[in-house]
Amino acid sequence: METSLRLVLLVLGCVIVAGIIWDSRRSGLFRKKMKSVMRQENFEDIEDIQESEENREHIQNEPRATIIALHLMARRPHLFLGKQVVEALSEVHIFYGEMQIFHRFSNIDGTGEPIFSVVSAVEPGFFEISKMETFTTPGLTLFFAATSSNQAISAFELMLRTAKQLALQLDGELKDDHHRPLTPQIIEKYRERIRVQPSVLRAIRV
Repeated sequence: METSLRLVLLVLGCVIVAGIIWDSRRSGLFRKKMKSVMRQENFEDIEDIQESEENREHIQNEPRATIIALHLMARRPHLFLGKQVVEALSEVHIFYGEMQIFHRFSNIDGTGEPIFSVVSAVEPGFFEISKMETFTTPGLTLFFAATSSNQAISAFELMLRTAKQLALQLDGELKDDHHRPLTPQIIEKYRERIRVQPSVLRAIRV
């Protein structure tokens, strides 16, 4: 139960980060939305989590989870159509599931452990599967939460290969977590950051 709750909180954090950062940061709403989410989970602030005395020692021993993200954006002024998104994700063995988002599992039939997930690149991030026929989005965000460099490297390589396949299928442009074009140099920086320090990106500890 505790593990399940931790996973839900991590995914929720990832969804908020991936789903609203691109759209909300420019308008100054990012911090406000993050505070709102953390309040729902009884946290005051993502940067100022108040730990209870009885949980402090346990929390200190927990691994930090690092969010690794790539963006696949439609070529302006076009948008990705919902039906095309579903078909493209299916082709690369990504399945709709928990939190109303898509997931790539360790087995191509959709079983096993989740490796990475896919959300819409703008808020609210999740997908209403019954409305995909009319759904559009300017982009998709692929992400995973890693607690060790070894796991993160293999997950990143799979996510990168998948993102490249999706870019070809949807005629999209790959971007890094700062929405810069995903060049070979930036890809190598991702690998180096993961190898050197697993929690180099902003971490959410639960």
